[in-house]
Amino acid sequence: MRLSRADLVLALVSVSAAAVLTVFGRFGWPELLFFTVMLTSLTLLSREVWRAHRREQELRQEALRVVRIRPDDVAAEAVRDERRRLSEDIAAELRGMLTQVRHEAVHSEDAGATARSIHRHARLASSELRRLLGLLRTSESVRGEVRPAPVGAVTGRAGRDRALAGAAGALALVESIAYPRAEGRELDWWSVALTVAVAVTVLGRTISPVLMAVAAAGLVGLGAVSGHGVTGGFWMLLTATGLFWATVGVSGAPTLRSCAGLLFAATLTTSAGVSDQENAVATTLVVCALLAVAVVDRAERARAHRALHVVARHRSSIAEAAAAAVEADRAAYAREIHDSVSHAVGLIAMQAGAAEVSARRCPQAALSALALIAATAADALADLDRMHPDASLRTRTVDDFEALFARIRAAGTPVTITGLDHLPATRSDVAYRILQEALTNVVRHGAGAPAHVRLAVDPASVMITVEDGGPGPRQPSEQGFGLVGLAERVRHTGGNFRAGAGAGGRGFVVEATLPATQTGVW
Repeated sequence: MRLSRADLVLALVSVSAAAVLTVFGRFGWPELLFFTVMLTSLTLLSREVWRAHRREQELRQEALRVVRIRPDDVAAEAVRDERRRLSEDIAAELRGMLTQVRHEAVHSEDAGATARSIHRHARLASSELRRLLGLLRTSESVRGEVRPAPVGAVTGRAGRDRALAGAAGALALVESIAYPRAEGRELDWWSVALTVAVAVTVLGRTISPVLMAVAAAGLVGLGAVSGHGVTGGFWMLLTATGLFWATVGVSGAPTLRSCAGLLFAATLTTSAGVSDQENAVATTLVVCALLAVAVVDRAERARAHRALHVVARHRSSIAEAAAAAVEADRAAYAREIHDSVSHAVGLIAMQAGAAEVSARRCPQAALSALALIAATAADALADLDRMHPDASLRTRTVDDFEALFARIRAAGTPVTITGLDHLPATRSDVAYRILQEALTNVVRHGAGAPAHVRLAVDPASVMITVEDGGPGPRQPSEQGFGLVGLAERVRHTGGNFRAGAGAGGRGFVVEATLPATQTGVW
């Protein structure tokens, strides 16, 4: 128990009250000492109970505040924070590489040297992209560990018990010798031994409170039965308080534990009535007061424990919701990084290779390739900016689709499109990602074959088909990260996705059917 300034004031008030009682009752200094110790002890114990009550009230208010918190709001904020961190930290190196590529492509003086430099940047960006995708697809959640109770806490309680037992034992020894001599009675060494033994039982109140309370009750009863009664005194305040708080005063304790404390209390009062009738009333009042304080403190701590449980349970549900939302957003961010940056890096690498080859034979073709590289890098940087949670959202427009088709055509892949004018605005973003990934795959694996894009829109659905006349998939059973991400994205909207070889095993077909109304957001 830590003494504060208020505790010292209460102690001073108790001393003053004891002095007033002694004066008006015309008692002597022994009564003054008795009243002072008793009133001060009970006042400080009551102060401790009041602190427990205040703590319980604070916890109840905290529980009410926490319960009002909506897990969805916390999850949304956690997602924003995680998206901000990913946008500012995880993609920083990619952003730097793309910025450098754009700068070199725009300010090129030697097309061949610039193309070689950009090619190196593209390879580094591709390697960094694979690393980031691996990190983002791996959950960063930390599993809870079962940790043992801190050794320091157990050691601290044992140290306090030793100090309490030492003080109670020393006080019991002094009082059991001093009181009989002051009253002119013959000293009973058996009584002294029993008194000290009862006093030091508080030493084991943390390790085995039931055993210590029963042992103390047995020793007190033995003294009363044998005629070597335990000497009452101020030591009882220390021992009784320690054992009552460890038995009766523990919230949620087994019934046996409480019964052991009550047994010790009953034995103390009964023994006082047999061995020390002059002080029996005072002993009974003190024991009842200590029990009452312990019981009230137990009730307050029980309510505080329930409030803590409510807070912990709700915070756990909030944390689980936030963790699940963050993990899902990390997967979505990985898809967005792949869709935008992988597309750009692939085109940049191809155009850099073409510029390097044609730099001497056809400088104008090399310059056109560098211009396409600059535009592709700028578009990828814009996509990275769109991923930041503070960026203003803008729905994809026809101009965005036309710019995408222009980059694909400039990379050497003819593209024909039908039905784009009928695409609903609510499906423009996911449609853009599907076409971006599918057409990029045509550029990479279609060997220059033309790509045909068809959009069929009816009141219930939007069907997007991308087909090429290339050699088809080498391993039909395997799909890359981009196609897996597209499948997940389409399924999240409530649609269907298929990718595989075209008719007769030639070419490659990507088909996505989306509900006409928006049911998912990526």
